[in-house]
Amino acid sequence: MDKVKKTLLKIENVRVIEHDDMNLAVERYETYYNPKAKKEVSGWRFKGYTASILKALQLIHNKELLMDKKAVSSLETHLKEVKRTTKRVMNFQSGRQINL
Repeated sequence: MDKVKKTLLKIENVRVIEHDDMNLAVERYETYYNPKAKKEVSGWRFKGYTASILKALQLIHNKELLMDKKAVSSLETHLKEVKRTTKRVMNFQSGRQINL
């Protein structure tokens, strides 16, 4: 029987869920190619485990999970995306509600 995982926070297309009593899991909603089904599917993809919400926010920032890769075409647009995503993570850390 599949246990429903509790979502602790969600920022844009990234969420942190309670994996078990000791660990949290970070997942991102994305479209990817499924070689078994031989088609593109959308769903939550695992990105890493953390022990706390603060570590999960650091993982989201370090792996640039909020960054829109399609919006990046030059160094300047990359820097704009980095600033935007950093602001989103910092706003969440300061206690402001984001996309909950």
